[in-house]
Amino acid sequence: MTRVQDGGEAWMGGTTWQGQAAIRISVSNWSTTETDIDRTADALLQAAGR
Repeated sequence: MTRVQDGGEAWMGGTTWQGQAAIRISVSNWSTTETDIDRTADALLQAAGR
């Protein structure tokens, strides 16, 4: 999460779900495009080393 935020691609928040660290993202804004979602997913995968 921090790597994606530091890279400037997207902002997201951290949380805990069922006792495990998780990332909260929102894609429900009217201005969010499919391209935005794809870019953010790519940034998350890259940050995870995949």
